[in-house]
Amino acid sequence: MAIGLLALAGCATAPRTDSLPADPRAAWTQRQQALSQQPAWRMTGKLSVQTPEEGWFAGVGWEQRGEHFQIDMRDSFGRVVARIQGDDRRVMLTRHDGSTARAASPETLTRQLFGWALPVSGLRYWVRGLPGAQVDSKALAATRKLDVRGRLKHLEQSGWSVDYQAYQDAEPIALPGKIAVTGHDLRVKLIVETWEMPDVSAQWR
Repeated sequence: MAIGLLALAGCATAPRTDSLPADPRAAWTQRQQALSQQPAWRMTGKLSVQTPEEGWFAGVGWEQRGEHFQIDMRDSFGRVVARIQGDDRRVMLTRHDGSTARAASPETLTRQLFGWALPVSGLRYWVRGLPGAQVDSKALAATRKLDVRGRLKHLEQSGWSVDYQAYQDAEPIALPGKIAVTGHDLRVKLIVETWEMPDVSAQWR
């Protein structure tokens, strides 16, 4: 299945004028609690996947409601060429021609179709600036790096290295704008253009 090529644009972030937190670790704890309590969100952006043999580029729209998700892959004309949807028990991919494929997880599905496993289960958390659900707290603490505002700058989990290269001042909370994920012979880059997360209180910004 071919996905249309898209030119990846940089992620601009306006300078912040508010004061820095006195304790970045305390600010991180507050952010983590607030974001973890948000079951529904939506983002759009651009996704690239680089393997030793090939590169994939697409526009992406991701909507999450609890365990249920829908990810749309778009070509350079904005047309949906593939849709991955499901929950923690089953996943289905629908191609632009109406054909479908099913698996127990998005990782299994993408490996079957493309020969590599896109870490959707981890990206669900990483894209919001959170560690994944299955986390060794000691191992996370050893590899986690925070910025001066108490936001994730780097983490390592399940063989993946996640780097946060930019944040957006999305309302009501600053969320990742550019993420690079490497591991398992993959290099994944995600540039977020828009965020919708309406229920997070502005006090956690």
